[in-house]
Amino acid sequence: MKNYILLFLLSFVFIRVSAQELSQEISLPRAGDILDKTQLDYTTSGASGGEVIWDFRKQTVRDDNYKVSYSGKIDSILCLSESRTQYKYRLSGDSLLFVGYENANIRIENKLPAVTLCYPFVYGDSIGSYFYGEGSYSHSLGISSYGFTSTVADGLGSLLLPSVDTLRQVLRIRHNQYIGQVYHAESKFMNDSISCLPDSVRQWLKHDPTRWHVVHCQWYVPGYRYPVFETFENSIYKSGSLYRHFNTAFYYPLTEQCYLADDPENRIIRDRLAMLDERAFKQESNDLLVEELCLKTLQQRQQH
Repeated sequence: MKNYILLFLLSFVFIRVSAQELSQEISLPRAGDILDKTQLDYTTSGASGGEVIWDFRKQTVRDDNYKVSYSGKIDSILCLSESRTQYKYRLSGDSLLFVGYENANIRIENKLPAVTLCYPFVYGDSIGSYFYGEGSYSHSLGISSYGFTSTVADGLGSLLLPSVDTLRQVLRIRHNQYIGQVYHAESKFMNDSISCLPDSVRQWLKHDPTRWHVVHCQWYVPGYRYPVFETFENSIYKSGSLYRHFNTAFYYPLTEQCYLADDPENRIIRDRLAMLDERAFKQESNDLLVEELCLKTLQQRQQH
């Protein structure tokens, strides 16, 4: 009876984990977390859909390693710092907003923030929003940045990476951004009331002869707060033609996230999955043993 109850509870845990839901408790970025990521040769982001196998085992690992760190407060401003740039986010209700970025050359503050993710987020979910920001470029020019961003959980399946066992129940999040930019005198911004900005941005994008297109895909594994793999595809639409700008990919070693400070929610998920794997292995071994004994018994009967 105890074994039956344990199996029932483990099955319930498996159903919860296999759903691969991104929630605030297990997926929200946290101040103080520091990660390392390794650059790989670019690969296409692969197929969408359910039961997909993303095989990136043959990707060449480059020598370039990058550090990613988070600071601030998620309910005010949380900064993601990497490659000498700070990307700023804020949590508003169930939505993670992108509110601006800055580095040595450019500073943008989004007056109409972009909604990058909503919690909870599961396979098949999607969101979209217009955004508008103002700032300065090279400390001498004003800049307006605007566009449309969409996010969709478009894939669920298995992920194969260099030197890593097959990762299952992996959720892929695909971000699409269309971005326009205008440079001008510091005092002459493309100001509009916040309520009218989405309509204005829609028209600007429609008539803009040059705009950026950025596709950012992230793969999330149960038991890990941050994505374990990501790809970037950057293109430019100019006068109706598409030009590839640059593409790249990054891998976040799983061990880095295992040692994040004070992340019991994800540690529990990893422990439960390990328990499930162990029980599945034992069950498979028992099944093979029973099958072997049955085969031997059948052979003995045939000999007599």
